Amino acid sequence: MIPIYYIFSEWILILALLYYFNLIPYNPIYLVYLALIINTLLFVYILYLNYNNKIKKEVVYKMMLNIFIEKLIPLYLIYNKPINQTDLYFSIFIIILYVIFMELMNKNFIELYQYISESIINNKNVIPVFYLAEAVFSI
Repeated sequence: MIPIYYIFSEWILILALLYYFNLIPYNPIYLVYLALIINTLLFVYILYLNYNNKIKKEVVYKMMLNIFIEKLIPLYLIYNKPINQTDLYFSIFIIILYVIFMELMNKNFIELYQYISESIINNKNVIPVFYLAEAVFSI
C-alpha cells in the first residue's frame, strides 16, 4: 500500500475534517472540488472500461466507495460554509506544499498518480479506501 501521506486526497480529507471541527480557519472546498473532478474523470473512464468488459465490477464499486468517503462526505460537511479569497490562497498554498513535500521525499507525484490510476484499473489495493472495501465488503 502507498503510504497515506503520499496521497493528496488524504491530505484533503484531513483538511476538510479539521475545518469542519473548527480546528483550522480555511475552507478547503476548492481542493475537495479539484479532487472530486479528477476522481470523477477517472471514474468515467473506469465505467467505460467496465462497459467494454475490460475490468472487474469490483473496481467500479471500490471507486464509488472512494468518491463517496473521500470526496462527497467532506463536500457535504463543508459546502455550506462561507468561502472567501483567503480559502483559494490556502488551497494554492497546500498544492504547492504537497509538490514540495513530494520532491523532498524524492517522489514524482505525476508518476505516483499514474501508478495509482493503473493500480485502481487493475484492481490492486494500493490506496486505503480500496483496502477498506476489500476488508469490510469483501470486494
